[in-house]
Amino acid sequence: MSVSIRPTERELQEARRVVENTWKSFEYGIELEDPEIFLSWQSSDRASSLVSAHEEIMIALDPDKEFRGELRENVLIGVLEKEFRDKAPYSEIDFDWQEIAKMSYVRKRQLELTGEELPEHELTADWKLIRRAIDTEDEISEELYNNAGTVAAEIAKLKDSEEILEFTKSDVLSLGDEIFE
Repeated sequence: MSVSIRPTERELQEARRVVENTWKSFEYGIELEDPEIFLSWQSSDRASSLVSAHEEIMIALDPDKEFRGELRENVLIGVLEKEFRDKAPYSEIDFDWQEIAKMSYVRKRQLELTGEELPEHELTADWKLIRRAIDTEDEISEELYNNAGTVAAEIAKLKDSEEILEFTKSDVLSLGDEIFE
């Protein structure tokens, strides 16, 4: 009797090659020393997903799907999130406005490194509802969760990455007011 073990050696080598090539492509512009990237394997609706980018970068892959493109994107996002955490004046992301600042930073740095414009999205909720969720610092609301990427992308168009690192809650709120009202 035999047992099937996943990932196969070939799948693992392919994933490692994508991670290494992605790092080599962008390391010139990323201010991190020797980041650690952990890969895990799981069945999922996505081919690859960024699980964490706190102390280490953790990315989950579904070897039954074509994961190369998503893995490349998640490696870049993961190292940029880690770069943000290392450079931001706060060590933890405890508030919604910090999450938006992190997302804005990552989007801006992606643009700087790849030169690729990010897709345009519309807010699916009224800015006042999103603003209230950020301002009250309650648990992340559905409005904020569904629209944080759009808010971050719009902020990234207006500010450079070094400015974004210094953002405060009032910066995020005033920029949102300027952009969406």
